[in-house]
Amino acid sequence: MKFPYIPQLKYLAENFENELSELWDKINLRLSKDPGNAEDIEIFHNESCLFYEKLFLNNPESFQEYKKVFKGFQTWWESVAGKFSIELAASGLSHNLFHELTACFDTSKIMPKNQLKISVLYDDWQFERKTYSYYETISIIDFAGVRGFLIQRLQHCIQMK
Repeated sequence: MKFPYIPQLKYLAENFENELSELWDKINLRLSKDPGNAEDIEIFHNESCLFYEKLFLNNPESFQEYKKVFKGFQTWWESVAGKFSIELAASGLSHNLFHELTACFDTSKIMPKNQLKISVLYDDWQFERKTYSYYETISIIDFAGVRGFLIQRLQHCIQMK
């Protein structure tokens, strides 16, 4: 199966973009409150019906399309190739980001009170970006883009109350 598998539009919910944005906000809020990494696995495996119910039409054909999409994501993210691709793309960049962020904290005398949690997306997010205290979602594109902007976003997360 090829990643990402994109279903035909006729199987998607009529208000797909709004539903996706709302679902994303709810999931991100949950992830921001999760001290470990258990919540994302819980959502993906045990609450996968959320995605179908919100994003697809409720009929047998759409359900079959949903299963193909889910299987495509599962195959990619749980495969050695998928994990290796993300880790390879993000490891050196995240190491550099850590040092740049630490240097900014030293310069600005900001002392983080908690651990900053970052979730990495494969692609850039197209909707409104909400910010949470000590949690941010960034894409691989963010890592490779204008670093000053990313540092500012992460500092903002740490300074939020």
